[in-house]
Amino acid sequence: MNPEILKMILLNTSMVVLPWLVGGLILIAAVSFSPLGRLWVGYLRDKRRDAEALDAMLAETSALRSVLGEVVERLDATERRLALGPPTPQPRRNPNEDGVRTPV
Repeated sequence: MNPEILKMILLNTSMVVLPWLVGGLILIAAVSFSPLGRLWVGYLRDKRRDAEALDAMLAETSALRSVLGEVVERLDATERRLALGPPTPQPRRNPNEDGVRTPV
């Protein structure tokens, strides 16, 4: 393809697209500094903050579920132990004695 033709196509295309691009940027800047734009940005920030809070609550709920699962397991074990009957009494030991006997 002829370089002159490419140059003309590029120039004509940029002449059409550039005003729309500049106009769009001016419109975005005007809206972002208006009260409506500030309200919209605040809404997006609050939405992100709410999403972060929801993630934190889900993580905490997951941790609580795991702790509750452990408690339920311990309760089940305790109920099974109590269902066997009263425990046999263990002989009392002297708290000062370490359980190792030395010959005299």
